Amino acid sequence: MSSLALALDTRLRGLANPEEAAKAAKYYGSVGPFLGIGTDVLQTIAAETAEGLTSSGGWNGEAGPAQTLWGYSTHEHCLLAVLLVQKYPRPYSADTWDICAHWLDETDNWEIIDAIAVGVLGEMVLADPHRVEILRSWTTSDNFWRQRAAVMAMLPLNSGGRVHAAETFEMCRPLMLTTEPHVRTALAWVIREVGVAAPDETAAFLLPYKFKVVNSLLREAARKLPRHLERAIVGG
Repeated sequence: MSSLALALDTRLRGLANPEEAAKAAKYYGSVGPFLGIGTDVLQTIAAETAEGLTSSGGWNGEAGPAQTLWGYSTHEHCLLAVLLVQKYPRPYSADTWDICAHWLDETDNWEIIDAIAVGVLGEMVLADPHRVEILRSWTTSDNFWRQRAAVMAMLPLNSGGRVHAAETFEMCRPLMLTTEPHVRTALAWVIREVGVAAPDETAAFLLPYKFKVVNSLLREAARKLPRHLERAIVGG
């Protein structure tokens, strides 16, 4: 166990709030366990830790203290591990992808899944577009969290002035008829963001599903489209 990981564990346990932990377990609907520490506090700890490692030249190993933190298995330890990985010096290595992909199979929490997918895997896809093929293979995974991660990892490709409509719709298409709410939510969010920069392409993608998928998915996916396109998709 690294001394840094031990120090971070001590800090987290000192911030534990049982009342907030109970609220978090109810909010996230996952097993946990939870310490009851807010995400904003964890982000601050991650930023302070990364700054200290950078100034001291202490980044060593591909995972640093992150894998040790993940091993503690509380929501906050795991989320802090991911937030630290997001701070790693660039470029990421292949080991980082493998570690984070493994973590997808060890959590049942959408916040952690999304932090991995958007904050790490999506950034790695930006650097190496060939990784889209790996994500696409996850759309047929038995683990619906991998399915969600595959979709959410497309967000960085459709933000900051970037748009990859065709690639994103190819990722979403195999999952459009899913009954899993966590995957439906990811589909709606990502398609919605594509629609900002590519409204006509997005409407063309959604229209064939008008009477095939739940209205909540269509409404959210079409929410940022021009009004006439939105009406065409969600209207009666």
